Amino acid sequence: MLWIAHRGESFDAPENTLSAFRLATRTGADGIECDIHLTLDGEVVCIHDADTKRTSNAAFKISETPFSELRNLDFGSWKNTKWQGEKIPLLSELLEVVKPGMKVLIEIKSDPVIVNAMKLILKKSGLADDQIIIISFDQAAIVEAKKQLPQHKACWLTGYDENRNPSAGEIINVLRETGADGVDSHCADFIDAEFVRKIHDAGFEFHVWTIDEPEKAARFKTLGVDSITSNRAGFLKSLNFTLR
Repeated sequence: MLWIAHRGESFDAPENTLSAFRLATRTGADGIECDIHLTLDGEVVCIHDADTKRTSNAAFKISETPFSELRNLDFGSWKNTKWQGEKIPLLSELLEVVKPGMKVLIEIKSDPVIVNAMKLILKKSGLADDQIIIISFDQAAIVEAKKQLPQHKACWLTGYDENRNPSAGEIINVLRETGADGVDSHCADFIDAEFVRKIHDAGFEFHVWTIDEPEKAARFKTLGVDSITSNRAGFLKSLNFTLR
């Protein structure tokens, strides 16, 4: 089972910054998760929101702003003054810090057209095909990723409503329809070993997000999930949970 650093080691460092990504490589995380958007001038940048308001010192829409303007913003001070001056990173810059064997989960947050912009970036990175996993809540983005980048795995992201939907069967149907390799699921309390087993028995992977509590992480590891995404992945991995 793999421990994936959510937006980098974002418990300690500002999310989706090179400092958070580099910290993940030092703490022993097995992989890094990031979010990507396309700028006005076609650059692929790592940021969760569609605008910069929450994580920088100004408010700009990513899709309406050229990269050069975004690069001038401070993406660290909101977390702590010691991170002042952090810049928004390009996807290519994240891929440069990834160590051999580490996974990179790239979440598409914008229009599926970004897949075309990603193709050359991923190829130039020199990373092995199996190091890169594309994830998205948008089923159309998963379809496009499998169409243009079939050499990389793609997993559909999902949460659940108050009626515990989608069911395991509904998830399996989506995975088959989109060509996805697995599901990246919210860590809902009702998920049990049978739920995970149904996904696995259908031939798909089962990943889960986002868990920071040791007790909850231990439970989901026991359920047999393929990875756990956490804001403190290195710390949880260091606890060396044992399966019972």
